[in-house]
Amino acid sequence: MIDAAWCAEPDEIARRLDVDPTRGLDPDEARRRLRQTGPNRLAEPAARPWWRLLLAQFANPLAVTLGAAAAVAGVVERSYREAIAIGIALALNGVLGFLQERRSERAVAELRHMLSPSARVRRGGAVLAVPAAELVPGDVVLVRAGDRVPADGRVLRAANLEVDESGLTGETLPVSKSAVSLDGEAGLADRTSMCHMTSTVTRGSGELLVTTTGTRTEVGKVADLLAHTSTEPTPLQRQLDRLGLRLALLAGGAVVVVAAVLWLAGGSLGEVITVAVALGVAAIPEGLPAAVAVTLTLACGRWRGSGRSSNACRRSRHSVRRRSSAPTRPARSPSTG
Repeated sequence: MIDAAWCAEPDEIARRLDVDPTRGLDPDEARRRLRQTGPNRLAEPAARPWWRLLLAQFANPLAVTLGAAAAVAGVVERSYREAIAIGIALALNGVLGFLQERRSERAVAELRHMLSPSARVRRGGAVLAVPAAELVPGDVVLVRAGDRVPADGRVLRAANLEVDESGLTGETLPVSKSAVSLDGEAGLADRTSMCHMTSTVTRGSGELLVTTTGTRTEVGKVADLLAHTSTEPTPLQRQLDRLGLRLALLAGGAVVVVAAVLWLAGGSLGEVITVAVALGVAAIPEGLPAAVAVTLTLACGRWRGSGRSSNACRRSRHSVRRRSSAPTRPARSPSTG
């Protein structure tokens, strides 16, 4: 890893990386460095076990409330038909949600496999097409308009080179790059002599000397921070959770009031319990989770069929983040190709 590569001259960076930029690394040396540094890819989040994914479909207030209502209906009220109906609705919701999540994860894995990127690299004096995962520090990468930058690198040569770094720095406009070294410290968005992994070349062409790869790149550091960030529920999940809590509170309040009124009116204990339990079970919409799951499944199917999305529909922000980590290669603009 080269510290503050934007401050040093290209010849100095090449000397420290022990490479001749006009020839590139020797293929044997590149393989040796690959064994040392590891593949040039970001760490992927560990796949969730299927059983944990299935249990997650029931980890919400509405499902817990419905489960409690089914238990009370079967044990206290002896209304087995009501308990079975609620159980079927809960099981249908869980199975549909589980299948949809599994389908999404498989689609993302297939997309990542199909879009495995490559890079044009100078090795041993020849320009080769090499999988981006096999890049190592010291490689000389040739980029042009439409290419995605495969690793962090120091600019060696730039011909009207402009790079879109919005995904990393938030800059909305492409940034001009040059081989001129900078003085002193520079923020990530101000390092005009560097190109960073996952950025897109929008204009011109250039040569980069790879300085860092994989998780040691700037985007790799961001990915590491995200990996240690707790996953937040989606707006729909938050709304359903709030609805479940409100229904539970309203049903509980109604049960207490009705039970108190019947008790004060002289009703027997068995009668009070039966009426209170019946009211509580009736107040819970056992068909709501299944209706939501079916509606989302049908909507995703129609969305995919309309041609406005890939085969991966998202139920949670965690899946969105997994999808965004899949490598993509933008189409080259006819005006710049």
